[in-house]
Amino acid sequence: MRAALYGISLLALTTASGIAQAETYETDSKISKATLYTSQARVTRSASQAIEAGSHEVVLSGLPASLDPSSLRIEGSANAGTVSFGAIQNRLSSGRDLISEREKTLTEQLETLQDQRSALEIKNEALRTKISFFQNLGNKAIQATDEEISDFNLKPDQWVGSADALYEGIVNARLEVLVVEKEMRELDKSISAVRNELNTLRTGQKQTYEITIPVTASAAGTLNLELGYQLPNASWKPVYDAKLNSETGELSLIQYGDVKQRTGEDWDNVELTLSTAQPYRGTTLPKLSTQWLNSYDPEAAQTRMMKSSRMGGVAAAPQAMMAMDMAESDANYATEEIQMERVAMNEAAIETDGFVSEYVISSPQTIASDGSTTKVNIGTFDTASTIEIHVKPQITTEAFIVASATLEGDTPVLPGSVALFRDNNFVGNGYLPLMRGGDDTELAFGVDDQIKVERNLLTDETGDRGIVSQDQSIERNYKTVIQNLHSTPYKVVVDETIPVSRQEDVKVRILDRNTTKGYTESAENIQGLLRWENTLSPQQQWEVDLGWRITAPKDLVIQGY
Repeated sequence: MRAALYGISLLALTTASGIAQAETYETDSKISKATLYTSQARVTRSASQAIEAGSHEVVLSGLPASLDPSSLRIEGSANAGTVSFGAIQNRLSSGRDLISEREKTLTEQLETLQDQRSALEIKNEALRTKISFFQNLGNKAIQATDEEISDFNLKPDQWVGSADALYEGIVNARLEVLVVEKEMRELDKSISAVRNELNTLRTGQKQTYEITIPVTASAAGTLNLELGYQLPNASWKPVYDAKLNSETGELSLIQYGDVKQRTGEDWDNVELTLSTAQPYRGTTLPKLSTQWLNSYDPEAAQTRMMKSSRMGGVAAAPQAMMAMDMAESDANYATEEIQMERVAMNEAAIETDGFVSEYVISSPQTIASDGSTTKVNIGTFDTASTIEIHVKPQITTEAFIVASATLEGDTPVLPGSVALFRDNNFVGNGYLPLMRGGDDTELAFGVDDQIKVERNLLTDETGDRGIVSQDQSIERNYKTVIQNLHSTPYKVVVDETIPVSRQEDVKVRILDRNTTKGYTESAENIQGLLRWENTLSPQQQWEVDLGWRITAPKDLVIQGY
């Protein structure tokens, strides 16, 4: 049977006659599950303990100090008899060792490397002392040789042997110094590497929680426990791969989760779930207070300012006088305090417009507690896609491959960055908005060199129009020539913009005789955006003409075209 305790409520604890003496079981536990939210995680520890019949305590120790004690929840099952839990007890204790195993290992490694370097420094110092000693002996020998030469007592064989011995001793000592200094340089590199890694995950945390669970069992057996708690310093975000087959037009959209955590404990082969839920968000209601109106009398303020000036004071600025009046007015309400509280709200890392999803990762995952990113596969989305070639000739004569995709199915696509691959070649990065079934999006997959684009300015005229009014006129005419050099047909979309006027006396007109028919005006609800669409056969050329004219009063300066 399964027993569960939530919050601080107590289940009835019964004691039967003949039950064994109460014991305290120090039980080892292992992280078995983790549910990641956008800015924290819920971790589940599993433990198994053989217990006797009676009332006992099961103690789980070594839990991270950053956990939220109010989030502690316990569930359990037993293979015999009836089991009930009492209220969970928690205690924060301090130890001498670091909590994080990786941080502990790196710290010990750093200390060992530093000790090795200190030993080399001692050896280096001793070698240099040895060299200095040899050099001093040499100096003494030279002095003694000079004295023997003056006394005609020179013994060449002895001094040659001594000189050779000094030479050999100095050379060997200097060679040893070179070896030691090389070892020190290598150690410095290792120390720097360990220190850099340690700095990325250093917590210095030596405190841990000890959790005590009162248990009453009607019979001896094995108790299986699951302890869950909430932790900060963990997060995930969706990322995608979009893979386009330029021959078939098929778009494969694969979703991943970028997971990282610095909770102080490694997750080794855990059941991982990624959730878009946002715990703690919106659990505190903002408070509204009375909105007081204050009045300001300019004449009274002016009178006080003049009076202050006559009394020899410095005349205050009108804004300052207004502030003084407002302060006096606020003083009338001093008996009723108004306190505005700042409400701390967790910002959502993923905006889903209220939609919450959970993704259960199919295989066990290992996530280190060092802040490094682990990419886990979530799944593939089905899309209906087509390839279009987009041309924006007034900006560039390059043609862009665009996949127009419609999301199929009920599973939403969460907002996130997307890596773009065309025919298995990485071409860049983009961004996916929130999409639900039936929503459309466009992804650009780079430049298509097999679409040739040329654009020419045919007319650029500025002059006067009319005999009486003589309004000014500005006229432009363009021709864009597009050719499909592919061996297959492609749909081509051409976008151009014309000026848009905000003034009634400034008018813009499309010149029909100079503009290719069949365009959509105000495409994508953008004023002035004209769009042409056409499917080009292999080697086919397509000419898109655009002409427009601005008319305005002669003396008006026109900008923005």
